[in-house]
Amino acid sequence: MPLSAISKENATEDQISFLETEFAGGIYAVGGLFYEDEKGFLYPGFKYPYSMNDGTELTFHIGFKTVSGETPISADDTCIVMLEVPDHSISTQTASSVLLRKMMSTPNAYIVYAAISTVLAENGSIDLLARIEREMIDDLLVDDMADVDPDDLRDQVWRAHK
Repeated sequence: MPLSAISKENATEDQISFLETEFAGGIYAVGGLFYEDEKGFLYPGFKYPYSMNDGTELTFHIGFKTVSGETPISADDTCIVMLEVPDHSISTQTASSVLLRKMMSTPNAYIVYAAISTVLAENGSIDLLARIEREMIDDLLVDDMADVDPDDLRDQVWRAHK
């Protein structure tokens, strides 16, 4: 990584051609954007602002690249999830993969939570991410799933994304 958002105004001719495809239009239609890495590859994704309980403001950058590390060209591509928290020098990715179409229909909060949980399960503890995961699971459980056991949810997320 690192990822930086790209628009047609600052893209090369080849990138503009890609950004004008039906697939790219579908990414934009669900509120997504495209990131460019240092090699010029484009990855669909989104920014997700998050306020921690202590008042710390974060912005997650979530991107999706194919298992082989290339630009997805279809919602049916299988992708790994890239996760960045630029203000805290966190740049990581999942080892397991998921169908991009599934991610396009999943609320962003769940994608961020699943990416964090999966990274922690695969790579061990990253202190800030571990704190955020504990906060996010509480928020998700209060907002959407009040009757769900947090440990059961973590286990289900891990099994679903490995």
